[in-house]
Amino acid sequence: MPSLLKLLALACIARASDDAAIAVIAMGELAEESLFGMCVRSIRERGAFVGTVYAFTDKPRCAPRDVVVVPVRLEDRCDARAGSILYKQLKMRVLDVAAAGPERVVLYMDADVIVGAPLAPLLATAVAALATSPATLLAYEEGEVTADVRDPGRLATEPYHGGIFAVARGKSEPCLAAWAARVLDLSLIHISEPTRLRRI
Repeated sequence: MPSLLKLLALACIARASDDAAIAVIAMGELAEESLFGMCVRSIRERGAFVGTVYAFTDKPRCAPRDVVVVPVRLEDRCDARAGSILYKQLKMRVLDVAAAGPERVVLYMDADVIVGAPLAPLLATAVAALATSPATLLAYEEGEVTADVRDPGRLATEPYHGGIFAVARGKSEPCLAAWAARVLDLSLIHISEPTRLRRI
């Protein structure tokens, strides 16, 4: 019986990996911090995720192993404060790199999210919900769980906030475009073709 359960679990992981990818963003100083690697490692190890992980970063040399690096460049005229908000705006571009890929769903996670359990059930739920419901974006209601002590109203007013959410290719693009329109000038960030990082 245990071997049958193991086979079913492996099938679930493989199916979720075929239908979904994960995207993380690590820009500026965050790309050089250990949290970036810890996040990706938790996705692979505790999360047991074997599919594609897209890493949006302006420092590809800092990217962990076994990710598809999405090189990002900010215009030189951006100051540090504007850059910080533009990094957040990359969340609205996660489907840009998955448009031609096999995955139907992209789960976005902030780089400070550490996975503590297998992701297959979450991914399977997201894939099914985005395929069968009218919803175009599934989001974790952070404000319901994690209040900001310094500014309790922040999560309700920030137009770029969303630490964990799932979107579907061919369905969520209008929603993401409407979200992006509320933030900043898209011309300030440039996304290059994703490349799989290989290290010896």
